[in-house]
Amino acid sequence: MKYINILVVSLTLVSCSDDNVGNLCGDYLSLKLNQSKTVAIGENVEASFLVVRVEDNRCPEDVVCIRAGEVFVDLKVNNSEVLNFCLGDCIERNKGYLQADTIATEVNNQDFKLVLRAVNSYPSSKDIMPQTACFEVLLME
Repeated sequence: MKYINILVVSLTLVSCSDDNVGNLCGDYLSLKLNQSKTVAIGENVEASFLVVRVEDNRCPEDVVCIRAGEVFVDLKVNNSEVLNFCLGDCIERNKGYLQADTIATEVNNQDFKLVLRAVNSYPSSKDIMPQTACFEVLLME
């Protein structure tokens, strides 16, 4: 039992190290609302990404809710196509159920998938924090 307690404390200390502070998305592409980034997609292909909407309807972590809710993120690719992502219950008004955490697209004949992995920080009833959308970019063969 002492070994398990020491292991839990050790893992907690490691997870709170300075390397993780401020990097909410790890190795994923991280974007805040109205923030854009250009990244390499495959060989000799770059794509720019801009988050144009974050609508967070998730139940705040310090509140008891009837349903978990959802978060919508709209991502503009190369200043043209807007992709609509959703995590959670994904019921949007007048559209019914949506399941769009993964969307396939292409830039300059390079096919790839974008996966919305997370939106941090989780909502709270006490404070409003800027949210960061975390995307994984996967090349398609």
